[in-house]
Amino acid sequence: MATEAREIDLKAKRSEISHKAVAEVERLFGLLTAEHEVFHWDTKTGFMTRDKIDRPTSADVKNYATSIGILIDKHLVLLRADSDERDLPAVEQWLAEMMGSK
Repeated sequence: MATEAREIDLKAKRSEISHKAVAEVERLFGLLTAEHEVFHWDTKTGFMTRDKIDRPTSADVKNYATSIGILIDKHLVLLRADSDERDLPAVEQWLAEMMGSK
């Protein structure tokens, strides 16, 4: 009984994390085309300056795209963790049966 309750709690937590991952993906997609601030050293004044640019730098785009890919992948892993075995590929079903899980 306690084990079943724990499994239900864990499934709810995985679902919550999965929803947060999707929300973060949406936020990051918005940043791909948003105005950005860049900081650079102004050699004339000798001070750090801040400028706005229309779009993110290529390095920022790369970092956002990497983060988006990781979050989507982990979201799918969480969905798979709570899916019915009928959704698993045949090899994974066979392995689950051999290991005695589900």
